Amino acid sequence: MAKHSEIKEKIIIATLKIIRTQGMRFIRHRAVAEEAGVSLGSTTYHFKNIEDLVLSAFEYWYEMEDVGNNPYFVAIETDIQSIDNVSSTVLVDKLVETCEHYIRNQVVDRRADREIELAFHNEAIRNKRLSSLLVHSWQCEINRIESLYRIIDSKTPVQDAEITFSLILHVEKKLMMLETAESFEQEFSKLSEVLRRHIHLVVRAAGTA
Repeated sequence: MAKHSEIKEKIIIATLKIIRTQGMRFIRHRAVAEEAGVSLGSTTYHFKNIEDLVLSAFEYWYEMEDVGNNPYFVAIETDIQSIDNVSSTVLVDKLVETCEHYIRNQVVDRRADREIELAFHNEAIRNKRLSSLLVHSWQCEINRIESLYRIIDSKTPVQDAEITFSLILHVEKKLMMLETAESFEQEFSKLSEVLRRHIHLVVRAAGTA
């Protein structure tokens, strides 16, 4: 017999699948139970209402994202710490290159996660409890970027991190809307230049040699 924790996880995974493939409005106890292959009573036992189910699904999804151990953040922090006495151009190139790889990974390799993420963003407008969790998750990511900017001695690391995060979020959303590979590459190239200009300004203000 499956344990309660295993059943609960199956329900949450089923919820995330429905969110991605059908949309948030299709989250109903019966639909989730059918997708998870569990009884209707199991969903109502573990989650008293749809809001609790959506909140638990977001927390589970975000934990799987594991921002703190994101390999791109870890790699760029290691690279920056190992760079010594380099020109601002070299540093900007390195930062932009890593950002580009990160964005491609998020939008191309992990498109399903971005679809789920956008659904949560839209739902958070109506759901204040979800909104609070979402804003907290954003702050965790901003804090991570801020720590990178402190390494390069940014004069305004908090503001710089806010702008970088907002820009990356915008880039991801815009790229998700494109339908063809050609339009994706064209738009990616233009947005990459915007990102480069922003990072160049951050590095120059930091006074890197």
